Amino acid sequence: MRRSLALVILLLSSAILIGCWDRVELEERAFIMTIGIDLVKAEKTEPLEDTGVWQEEPPPQAAELPSARKEVRQGGDVTGLPATPIPGPGKEKMYKVTVEIANPGAMGGDQGGGGGGGGASAPANWVLSTTGDTISEAISELATRTGRRPYLGHLMMIVVGEDAAREGLGGVIDFFVRSGEVTRTAKFMVAAGEAADVLKVKPKLDRLIAVYLERTLQSREVTSRFRERDLNRLLRDLRFDNATLVARVTPFEEEAKVAGAGIIAGNRLVGYLGEAETRAALLILGELAGGTLVIPCPDEDGGRVTYLLDEATRTIRPEWREDHLHFSVEIEMSGRVAERTCPSPINPQFLAKVGEGVAAQVEREVTFVLKKLQRDFGADVLQLGEELWRRDPKLWRRIDWRQEFPRATFDIKVKVKVTAYGQST
Repeated sequence: MRRSLALVILLLSSAILIGCWDRVELEERAFIMTIGIDLVKAEKTEPLEDTGVWQEEPPPQAAELPSARKEVRQGGDVTGLPATPIPGPGKEKMYKVTVEIANPGAMGGDQGGGGGGGGASAPANWVLSTTGDTISEAISELATRTGRRPYLGHLMMIVVGEDAAREGLGGVIDFFVRSGEVTRTAKFMVAAGEAADVLKVKPKLDRLIAVYLERTLQSREVTSRFRERDLNRLLRDLRFDNATLVARVTPFEEEAKVAGAGIIAGNRLVGYLGEAETRAALLILGELAGGTLVIPCPDEDGGRVTYLLDEATRTIRPEWREDHLHFSVEIEMSGRVAERTCPSPINPQFLAKVGEGVAAQVEREVTFVLKKLQRDFGADVLQLGEELWRRDPKLWRRIDWRQEFPRATFDIKVKVKVTAYGQST
């Protein structure tokens, strides 16, 4: 009996003593904060290409933005995100993966110290690139360069280059979804040009590119010129609407401008919306958080009035009219006069005319964006189909939304309130 009891205790003890048998010490990990995905020609047989040690290599100037153009949509069941052709052995292209690795030892400011070594004088990050037939292969190759195990558990930013996004996002998204380390709160952006150029930016106020981009995205309430999307919301949009808008980032030498939006339809990048167009799209989506609109001074030649938006709401009512869908869109906005260069005194009549001018401009912008999305892309990035499904599920099930969206008509009504005009009269 005692022997049996001793054997049971021994077995239980051995299970407890196993502990974290597969643990990896912090100093053995390479913490990837930002990752950029590009496509390159397979003729580049060199398996690894360094973009510079600790950002010492001067980055190139920003690439010219290509004009948005219509491309053929390749739809499909996006419940699991349809796989697009993925570069592989024998193919013409392969992935180029650029990563920003944080240097923990340099993150403590003047105090320095830490497991990473180097102290305050060491660069806070290391940017390097590698290539592979798949993203997983490229990332695994990083261990041969860094001497540490690549770790994506703290990934903050995913930047996909224009060529890779136009080729198809199926393989890219599939990697991040299947990864057991990547959290779905990581932000997703498309680059105007190569994603590698975004990671070469040397911001003045932040030591990590990931932190710099994160803070830039947090400014959306001030500008409303881009749409923030994390991995989780991106997947949600693609599964229901098969289309979405994501922030566009344009790299320069010491800064990156986040403005405009990439149009993702049929699981690939098909074009762009400009900054004002993105603002109008956010208004229809009900996501406009702030920003300014500049209009000419009422009844005068020259001069401008800046309208600062405080709040915006919208109501969308779909209905079937004879042989097509019709949407009634009512938009209500409230804000104040932030600046004016008009000689006219500020009075109720002046403020009423400012409201009329803002309403007319918003109506023009919204109408233009709707026609552009219908005519050039046939992409419901404004989630109008979802609005129809919520309000009239029977009608939704009866029609073919992808055929009806380009034929739909719209009635836009905008009401604007000017609630304040500052202290000066």
